[in-house]
Amino acid sequence: SSDALGRQGRFFVDWSSSAKWAEYYYEKAMKEGEPALRQAVNGWLEGVTDPQEKTKTILRRVRDDFRYVPWDYVVGSSRPVGKLLEEMSADNEEKAVLLRAALALAGAKSYFALVAGRDAGIFNPGFFGLSQFTHTVVAALKADGSYEWLDPTVPYAPYGFMPWRDSGAKALLIKEGEGLLVDLPVKNETSRRRYEITVKLKEEGRAD
Repeated sequence: SSDALGRQGRFFVDWSSSAKWAEYYYEKAMKEGEPALRQAVNGWLEGVTDPQEKTKTILRRVRDDFRYVPWDYVVGSSRPVGKLLEEMSADNEEKAVLLRAALALAGAKSYFALVAGRDAGIFNPGFFGLSQFTHTVVAALKADGSYEWLDPTVPYAPYGFMPWRDSGAKALLIKEGEGLLVDLPVKNETSRRRYEITVKLKEEGRAD
C-alpha cells in the first residue's frame, strides 16, 4: 500500500500519480529537521534583503556546501533535511529537497520538477512512473508568473543558465499534487574558464 497515493497496487497510472508520490515523500523530508534548517538559512541570508539575491544565495549554499553524492536516478524519496545538515552531503533529489525547503523558509514560492536528462535517451510520455527521470530540480516562481529553473547539483553553471542535460529536456512539474509534462527552456550555460596555450613548432613538424 502507499501512504502517498492512499491505495494498494497500480501506483503509477498517470503523471499525476507519479507527481503525488514524489511530492509526498519530498515534503515529508522537508518537515523533518526544519528548525535546524531555519537556523542555517537565517545565517546564510544575514544582511541579504533582495528577494532574487536570497534565491541566488540559497542556491549557492546548497550547491557548494553540501558534497554531491552522484546518483542519476529518481526514486521519489529523500533523507530528512536535518540528516542532510548533519552529514553535509546530498544526492540529486536531496539537494532539490534542501533547496526548496530553504526557499520556502525564505518566503519564496517554488515547485519540484523531475527531469529526464538529455543524456537518458528518448522520453516516452505514455510510460508513467519515475524510472525515466534522471534528477530533480526546482522551479522557482518569478514575479511575472514564469519560472527560474534551478539545478542544485551543478556548481559551474551561472545563475539563470542550465547545464546541457537540462536544456530543452522533458520534465514533470509538480504543483499541489498534479503533474504536468513540460519542456525545459533551451538555455545553455556559459563557460567561465579560459585557457591560454603556447605551441612551439619543431622542425620535423611536431609541436610542443
